[in-house]
Amino acid sequence: DLLDGEWGGSESVNAMSVQYEVPIHVHDEKGQITHLGNDYKKSPLHIGFIQETHYVSLRKKNQSV
Repeated sequence: DLLDGEWGGSESVNAMSVQYEVPIHVHDEKGQITHLGNDYKKSPLHIGFIQETHYVSLRKKNQSV
């Protein structure tokens, strides 16, 4: 399990999708989206992947934290 402030790579993101049975859409700086866990029925989580090394959480502009 990752704790607050710890880092994880693509393996951790994929494992989270499997563990929680939730689809994850990874948005990169070029506008491409990688879809993980498409077979799961929950609403997808959206995360960003920047500078080919860093994941960030994303939310809609009008969505509260």
